[in-house]
Amino acid sequence: MKKEFRTKPKVGLCSTICAALIIFLECSSTYSAARSMEFPGDFSYKQFVIYGDDNRKDYYEVTSENWRARMDSSAMLVPAGALKRKSNGQLELVAQKFRDQKMHTQIGAVPFCQTERFLDQKTPGFCSGALVGPQTIITAGHCVDSFGPIQGGAAADAFVVFGQNIKVQGSSDPGLVNMDQVYGVKKVIASNDGYGESDYAILLLDRPVTVAKPVPVEQSTAISKLDELTLIGSPWGLPVKLAEGAKIREITQSTIEASTDSYAANSGSAVYNSRTGRVEGILVQGEDDFELDFATGAPCMKSKRCQETECRGETITKISVVLPYLKGLI
Repeated sequence: MKKEFRTKPKVGLCSTICAALIIFLECSSTYSAARSMEFPGDFSYKQFVIYGDDNRKDYYEVTSENWRARMDSSAMLVPAGALKRKSNGQLELVAQKFRDQKMHTQIGAVPFCQTERFLDQKTPGFCSGALVGPQTIITAGHCVDSFGPIQGGAAADAFVVFGQNIKVQGSSDPGLVNMDQVYGVKKVIASNDGYGESDYAILLLDRPVTVAKPVPVEQSTAISKLDELTLIGSPWGLPVKLAEGAKIREITQSTIEASTDSYAANSGSAVYNSRTGRVEGILVQGEDDFELDFATGAPCMKSKRCQETECRGETITKISVVLPYLKGLI
């Protein structure tokens, strides 16, 4: 896959970044045209699925402060056009709600079934990531391909947003975004899109992150098939979700196959060892997300569900693959 990382110009001071972002937002159109009412074209081709029960949880449903902290450190990757400046100086993430989207199929554009979860939540993200150093995130390499041309190693027209969590039961929107939650990409330190090699990317942000803390990364202990995994990211571009209880099927030198409950835009999500709380890898590929359902008469798209041992499983790039590139950054 060719490199198409719509990138942000390399910049220095935080004030310069914020000023540039303000100028961009004043000149840009809103995101509604960028995200089609049909299947969003800027989502990754690498799909995912639900295994067994749907274990995805919003922030308010998670009681552990340690896991909440990891959700705070989850990064949502959004096109620059998704950010709209408000009169009070805050930013709004502009995107369609899940219920308003349609998916291209062999019979045309089909809406999502009304039985799907999170229908009233917006979907501005196209990939996920995690803060692993004061100024560094990990994500999937094929997410970098979605950004547009690289300009001197930096990224334009795409931003990294933290704090996209539903913190109050009954709410469907994380709310307006402050400037200190939005970061540009200063440099793509390393990237592979998964064709013939492991799928990963390490991104240096334009300034240190002040709204979240780096998550712990596994650097020594070998993972076992007896361990369970926890996924944190933005399925289908939704606000951050935690999905625990994933079973490991296979471990190779560079990948883990597991039953994580995940969707497109979960690409780049950090996958944690549920026992240690450390990052074991980066979610990069999996089974198809949805399938046609004719049960109610008119066709709609429902989440594909597999038993824990069924379907192909989800592919995770092991964190050991990217550790050499993280020296001095975490």
